[in-house]
Amino acid sequence: NALNVDIEETRTEIAKITKTIAEEKAARNKERNEYMIALADINEAIRGDEEAIELMQASKGVFLQKSDSLREKVEATLQRAVAHSAMKPGRSPKESQKVMAMLEFLEGEDPKGYGFHGGEIIETLQGVLKDFKGHKNKIQEEESSKKHEFDMAQAARSNQKQAFEDNVAKIE
Repeated sequence: NALNVDIEETRTEIAKITKTIAEEKAARNKERNEYMIALADINEAIRGDEEAIELMQASKGVFLQKSDSLREKVEATLQRAVAHSAMKPGRSPKESQKVMAMLEFLEGEDPKGYGFHGGEIIETLQGVLKDFKGHKNKIQEEESSKKHEFDMAQAARSNQKQAFEDNVAKIE
């Protein structure tokens, strides 16, 4: 009788561990999906920033009033930076507003005005790009750590489950 009680208790433990393994796997899958979305978004932000820098560099001497897409790219890049909190503490939404104001100011100017403000805008975009890349590295490191912790915990649970199953098999 005591043997049957031990077997039932062990089977209950096996069921609990099996449930925990499944729940933890589902939680980890959700966490991984969120990471993949964030990573895709930050990669898109990096691509957009690089494209905005290229456009700014290539547009020297061209009136910006002909380049709504350039303004839109720069604005989208800066909004993403703010939304991701990818900007370092020295950068802020006010800096984004300043850059957008410079773009608006350049609309009606001759190409000489570009040289003065264009460099500042490019410099800001390059700083934001650096911040994006730093943010990307940070989320990749966090994901790697979370994956390692999950894998270790799941391995421990699987080993414990296997030990219980071996114990039940030995008793029966």
